[in-house]
Amino acid sequence: MASTTTGYFGNLVDNQKTALATLAKGLTKEALTAEGLTEPSDMFIWGVDLTGVADAANDLAPGPTRVLLKFLRAREWDVEQSRAMLISCLKWRKEFNMRALLTATFADSMAGAGAVYGRDRDGNPVTWNFYGAMNASQVFETQSANDFVRWRVQLMERAVAQIDLNDASPTAPEAVMQVHDYAGASMRPTGTMREATKAIIAIFQDNYPEWLACKLFINVPGVMETLFQVFTVFTPARTKAKFRMVGASAARGALVEKVALENLPPQYGGLPAAFTPLPTSPSDASGTGTARAAAAEPVTETVPARGAMTVWVPVTKDQVLHYHFVTTGLDVAFAAGFAPAKGDKTSVPKNDKKTLERKEMATGEIVAPENGFVYLVFDNSFSYFTSKQVFYVTK
Repeated sequence: MASTTTGYFGNLVDNQKTALATLAKGLTKEALTAEGLTEPSDMFIWGVDLTGVADAANDLAPGPTRVLLKFLRAREWDVEQSRAMLISCLKWRKEFNMRALLTATFADSMAGAGAVYGRDRDGNPVTWNFYGAMNASQVFETQSANDFVRWRVQLMERAVAQIDLNDASPTAPEAVMQVHDYAGASMRPTGTMREATKAIIAIFQDNYPEWLACKLFINVPGVMETLFQVFTVFTPARTKAKFRMVGASAARGALVEKVALENLPPQYGGLPAAFTPLPTSPSDASGTGTARAAAAEPVTETVPARGAMTVWVPVTKDQVLHYHFVTTGLDVAFAAGFAPAKGDKTSVPKNDKKTLERKEMATGEIVAPENGFVYLVFDNSFSYFTSKQVFYVTK
């Protein structure tokens, strides 16, 4: 969160500082003991130890400051309501046995339903939920709704663990982006699935205040809009404003808007293993004229309607050139090939023009038989009205 936004660590106005100090002073050992929070571990939350915050109320460390501010923002700076929410959260984490949850294992049928992968463009960790990859009937035939809830909470905690709330930088990340992919998912959830979903929504609303950076629903069928309204009827307006739903045709564009190509999972067009980590500088292969050096980072190009473009990458004999591209959703006609240095690198060989195939993404490699150029053709001449955005990288 940028330090220019008030209400966050590093940028508090006077009334916010007062509310923060007041909340901290009320978290005395006696008050916490009266609430049943008696063990040192009871005061440990999201990597932050809240022990002794009452004594340091006027000079809180970054971690406790960030934690308390989350509850204050969630309750519109009402100290009593913030205190009640925080105490309730700490008690829930104790009853939920959070320490055991972090190392718990779950059924294989749930393993492929979610992951923590990459960061969004603001540096926030991203959780991915693949509902189409989960056989809901199979999961809930052998697992209870509570098992699924615990699995989903663990996924969130794994993402939270990638954030250091104790970081002294005012611009350090302190939220998590969520992606929910409904491709192939059943739109007729079982009663147990509905029960689990409602429980998860309630848990996140009550116990993870101000943790949501953005919630992106992708590959969403029309019927989901109705379900969305039902499930979010009690969701605070500030939280609901962070939700976005898109269908299949707009899914990748919405993802790339929020998550850089190198942070996308491979199934969404993210960089394959050959590009990880990305090189720190362009290839030292040399060329002349209109040739371009190999891209060290993903390059963005717009191919106009009824237009085409060719990327030329200089290579030397026996060099292996890896390439990868992805569009934001709509396909382009694509071809890749090699042209010798002595040839005319300004035009693609006629034989290769015939190999153009319409694709939304492609990955491959070309071994240079001699010094020359690898070319990537992006042809949008079949589209009369729609330009296409292409992200490509070579190595």
